[in-house]
Amino acid sequence: MDPSQISNPNNPNPSSILWAHQLRADIVKLTGSINNLHSSHASTTKILSDLGETVDRLHARIHALEVQRDANKLSLAQKDARLTELSVSHDEELGSYKEVFDDIRARLGKTELVNQTLQERIEILERPSSAAREKKSVGKVNKRNKRVASSGKKQHVFPAFVI
Repeated sequence: MDPSQISNPNNPNPSSILWAHQLRADIVKLTGSINNLHSSHASTTKILSDLGETVDRLHARIHALEVQRDANKLSLAQKDARLTELSVSHDEELGSYKEVFDDIRARLGKTELVNQTLQERIEILERPSSAAREKKSVGKVNKRNKRVASSGKKQHVFPAFVI
């Protein structure tokens, strides 16, 4: 159909009325679709804006976590270095304590040997010597012989025995 006939309001023929009604229904449908698309666009824009803010927050959180990770790495490296220092120091101290302990053990062994030697010497000194015992027993025999001689009785004289 010819559009010039539609735009002429003075020509109300049945086909133009039908076309006008159809065009009006199509315009209403298209306007509803445009309005739906506009509200969908607004909703999508709002969602995209919210997602953009969420992404920005996540980027900020990721950055903060990266900074914290780097700080933790540095802290761990420092603590690892300190543990290594303490381990070396501990090993050195343990070595010196071991040397002191070994020295004490050696001194104890020497002291035990000296103590045993001194004990043997004390036992020797506490035993009367054979010469002293012989002299003592000879002195006893001589005293008895003198007593016997002074009493005038005849008795058997026994030589001194070493006990």
